[in-house]
Amino acid sequence: MEDYEIPEPSESTSGMSAPSFFGGGNPDETEEMTDRSPLQQEDTSSNAEAEYLKQEKLAEQASELMKQEAMLEMKEDQLDQLQQDGDQITVTSTFAGTVTEISEELDAPLLTIASTDLILSGTLDESARTTVDETMQADIRVPELDMESTGSISSIDTHPDRTSVKGTSRYPFTIAMDDLNEDVLPGYHAEISIITNESPGAVTAADEALSTEENLFAWVMNEDGEMEKREIEKGITEDGLVEIVQGLEENEWLAVQPEDEFRNGTVFFTPIHIDDVHAKKLFKLDKQTKLTYGMLGFLAR
Repeated sequence: MEDYEIPEPSESTSGMSAPSFFGGGNPDETEEMTDRSPLQQEDTSSNAEAEYLKQEKLAEQASELMKQEAMLEMKEDQLDQLQQDGDQITVTSTFAGTVTEISEELDAPLLTIASTDLILSGTLDESARTTVDETMQADIRVPELDMESTGSISSIDTHPDRTSVKGTSRYPFTIAMDDLNEDVLPGYHAEISIITNESPGAVTAADEALSTEENLFAWVMNEDGEMEKREIEKGITEDGLVEIVQGLEENEWLAVQPEDEFRNGTVFFTPIHIDDVHAKKLFKLDKQTKLTYGMLGFLAR
């Protein structure tokens, strides 16, 4: 209801709400009229409020009637469709997927729908659970299709699905895939590598090229072609590679062996291993390559 007009008070009420004190008459009667006037005004206000509530209730009932009429129209349409099609009626579902099971006894659930959105599910042991969190990225490979993709951990349980006194607990997790190949079917197995930490564009070195005394260091070839002992600071490690946070630049050469000959200022060179040299391959090189390596050997001497 947007507005409602308050009814005007009656003439008799208006006349009594402003009594006159001029002229003759009994003062007691005038005083009595003055005392009665506010009571009649209050009664008029109560009537207006009652009328307002009545109109408000009628508006609510009219709105509810419109809803019921719309529902009746929808049911009549379904009834007409049922009469035309026989014993079937079509109802559009709000969910998308494939019906995998129907309860003919009308027990709950009536329908079981498998979603078309595939997710990866697996379990983590106790040691891995402490390092894995939600939103971490993962590399995914499906061996059956030789397909590779990426995804992120969408959920990971805080309670294990099974426990054992002698074994380790397993914590379920799910991964949402970024790009899903249409050939992937439910039930396929996948190889998953969860990225727990990363350092894009990092300088790395082989773990065997690093040594430790009081601090971590490496033997590096400087601009003069000589060996230089340099302290370094490492970051994350993975599969024999170490991130070098400080101490090395990109494309610098490190000495690996023999360690007993490593000294500051020693000429950095790589010896020839005869067993690894194949004479036939030497003569298959082009002239420019032979000249380049010949000059390098001569200058090194």
